[in-house]
Amino acid sequence: MQEIEVLKILAEIAVIFMSITVPTYAIAVSFLGREHRRILREIRKKRIELQRRLRDEDMQFDELERRFEETKSRERNLRKELRPLSVIWVVILPSLFFVLSLIAVVTAILKYPQGLVIGEFEIGYSFFGVLGALLMVIGVVIFIYVLLRIEIIVKRTRDELEEVEGSE
Repeated sequence: MQEIEVLKILAEIAVIFMSITVPTYAIAVSFLGREHRRILREIRKKRIELQRRLRDEDMQFDELERRFEETKSRERNLRKELRPLSVIWVVILPSLFFVLSLIAVVTAILKYPQGLVIGEFEIGYSFFGVLGALLMVIGVVIFIYVLLRIEIIVKRTRDELEEVEGSE
């Protein structure tokens, strides 16, 4: 009976984690929008500067090509930074692992009330408990990764705001 209690606790933890993914996405979206606007502003600024310098003809073609490639590279890197704040990373992936964990635990409790027996081997609930815990750990690792990405973007945005306020 003690194994069933552990499985029930795992199920409750999985439900708790599922319930916090959507609010986390709501938080991430606010920063995602801000960062996306910042990226677009930065790219637009660089493009205008390159066009101005090209019009003024004080830039050689090789230099222009190098700057253009740098700008494209920077844009790719910035977009890559924001990818973990998408709905797939913040909500779908962690929730998927939490749901699979919950399914493993509920399957153990409902389908195998006496424990799992394969041939002569009595596995009990340990297989489902380990599977549920492993799936939950994967979901938590993804979720922590997303939270760390949000923190990095928040710090960078705050630092940029302080720079702007300091220059005024």
